[in-house]
Amino acid sequence: MTTETLEAYQSGKPLDIDPGVYAAAILEVEKVTGEFGDQLRFTFSLDDVPDCEPWAWCSYKLGSQTKLWRWFTALKGRAPTIGERLAPRELVGCRCLLVVGPKKSKGGDEVLGVTDLLRAKGTKAAPQPPPPQDALTATADAAECCCGGAVEAYTSAGVPLCAKHAAELPA
Repeated sequence: MTTETLEAYQSGKPLDIDPGVYAAAILEVEKVTGEFGDQLRFTFSLDDVPDCEPWAWCSYKLGSQTKLWRWFTALKGRAPTIGERLAPRELVGCRCLLVVGPKKSKGGDEVLGVTDLLRAKGTKAAPQPPPPQDALTATADAAECCCGGAVEAYTSAGVPLCAKHAAELPA
């Protein structure tokens, strides 16, 4: 019988940055099979924080109502066409704005992570319809920005932002 010991360690690298919107590029996209089936894990490089590499997951499906569809539109500057095929590696190097803020972990703890990906300044993204006004009114009181501030605006994907973070978005 061997007497091995295990040492506790931090899984993954926790984000050591402030909540906000960061100019970024896609560093890596890898297909991973997890508890929800096939997924894509995006790793990002931040322009202003080179030693920080946040990551985020999305479905491996490019359906018109998926996160990958929204991200493709933001990264490529246009919506995919029906029937179009995508090799995930085509997204490596694409520019974006990364929204970092608090979110819940599987264990229920609040952690800092990627909450959304938006088109980079200068990328001509296909316009997306804004969320229905009644949906914004219904959630305005409960919503808050990634930094916890009062909501002043919403992204085209419906992400609530305070005045400071809304000003960081491209016109």
